[in-house]
Amino acid sequence: MPFKRRKEFEDGGITKYADQNFHSCPLCGTKFPNWLTDVDTVKRSLTSSECIYGYKFQCEKCRGVFEIQANGDYCFQNESFISVKLINSGRGSKNTNKIGIPITIEELKSLTPFKGRKGLTDGIVTRYADQNFHSCPLCGTQFPNWLTDVDTVKRSLTSSECIYGYKFQCEKCRGVFEIQANGDYCFANESFISVKLINSGRGSKNTNKIGIPITIEELKSLTVKTTPSKSILAAFDDEQSHPYTKKSTAGKVLSLISLITGIVIMAVSLLLLITSLVYYEFGTFAFSFSLYGIIPIIIGIIGACKSKCEKNIAITGIILGVLAILFGFLALVSFISYIL
Repeated sequence: MPFKRRKEFEDGGITKYADQNFHSCPLCGTKFPNWLTDVDTVKRSLTSSECIYGYKFQCEKCRGVFEIQANGDYCFQNESFISVKLINSGRGSKNTNKIGIPITIEELKSLTPFKGRKGLTDGIVTRYADQNFHSCPLCGTQFPNWLTDVDTVKRSLTSSECIYGYKFQCEKCRGVFEIQANGDYCFANESFISVKLINSGRGSKNTNKIGIPITIEELKSLTVKTTPSKSILAAFDDEQSHPYTKKSTAGKVLSLISLITGIVIMAVSLLLLITSLVYYEFGTFAFSFSLYGIIPIIIGIIGACKSKCEKNIAITGIILGVLAILFGFLALVSFISYIL
């Protein structure tokens, strides 16, 4: 069988596995190469129906080849491979010292990385993605962690201006889309040259648009914004999108209950303290009632644990509960002094 680009139903999804896991050629470094595949029987068992097959993957650009040996297509689901190795460098010049040497599938993936850059190198680009693409157009994940990479698509021979391909990858489905522009500054006014989805990864949405040029407005329409007029950071703090909404709401209610009960119990305890200074026999009753101050203390502690936003309210309720108990203790001391 010759090397060719096969559809998923023709090769059991082997081509899709390569697209999802090998983001650059380990032999020439080409990003998102067109993987050509081939398979042959390495060893046929005489005693059973199980054979060992050699699945070969070829980079269309450099013609370099690596091979994964397994018992069948099903092995790609859990990556239960027999052996992995680079077998032909083609026109590539990278990792030639590893040719013919068995490696693990993790080592092969490490030779075909997709860089997740953070910080000064692409701060503008990453921030642009966070602010404008609120869900993945290929899998629908809300507010995904965008990994980014950039390479030179076309270098001008007559001027210093080049065309760069800015790639954005969803960390969950590994789907990728690309924006071509003359530089980072183009993201300020969205003066892009081209926009397109280039790899579906494990995503299943909008696969009919892969490889077809679209506008930036069309791309934004595929990344639905669920929290209007909010940036990515504000959206995560919004109770409608926050994963801990129920927990925060419960904390807020408990904090308010702690505050209200603390005010009531503290006020009554203070009144009983003043009364016990005139009528000493009220001292024991005042102390007994002040022990209810434990209620806002306990509720306040639970509320503070469940809601960071309402922690100050919960703390106030706890302080009022402590004051109520203190007033009761003073009333008891006054009563004991009266008896002695």
